[in-house]
Amino acid sequence: MSLDVRFDFRTDSNGRDPDSHSKTLRRYHKFLWSKQLPSGEVLYLMDNMSKRYLVFSGADGEHFLTSDSIANSFSHQSGKIVSIISQIEPVLIEDFRTLNSTIGASILFPGNRIDGQATINAQRGFNHYIADRFDLTLECIRRHYLEIESPLSAVFTRYDSFFKLFEDFRNYVDFFLLNDLVSADYSEVLFFTGDEPLFGTSPLPKDVPS
Repeated sequence: MSLDVRFDFRTDSNGRDPDSHSKTLRRYHKFLWSKQLPSGEVLYLMDNMSKRYLVFSGADGEHFLTSDSIANSFSHQSGKIVSIISQIEPVLIEDFRTLNSTIGASILFPGNRIDGQATINAQRGFNHYIADRFDLTLECIRRHYLEIESPLSAVFTRYDSFFKLFEDFRNYVDFFLLNDLVSADYSEVLFFTGDEPLFGTSPLPKDVPS
């Protein structure tokens, strides 16, 4: 199977959310991530229409996985950030949205709700220290593997069986091809906005870089 890294998943989702309605995106996810885990077991993804996406039946049970975007244009935000977004050329925002609709901007997370509580996808968006930023999410994942507290500790603990599939942060990064987002020794996440205080201030952009 060949992948078109420029394919825009909005084109086959009929105006709906590509993460849940693009058949091409689901097919790409199945192809990319059905591979060997650190344990030697193969994460073989299969369609699961009753839960709308993909399922992996592993030695430790079933994992129901859904697609999530790892980029955010913030163009739908309200409040102070509106004045910042308004300073950016609309064509640049649309170019970013297009890139954000390709396979390079997508990843899988568990999609089943546990005890009626929010999923990782939802918590990434709702938590005001994360604001859907994937670099901050990845930092929380790094801390989870090191058993260090983070704003996403509670939700990651609920889905710990998923993270255990990869054994440690290095393997997680390698499996999902996230190497460009971490330092060469995997000890640090490379934040989108450079060095900044973590989890103490708003993660939303504060200005437009010159």
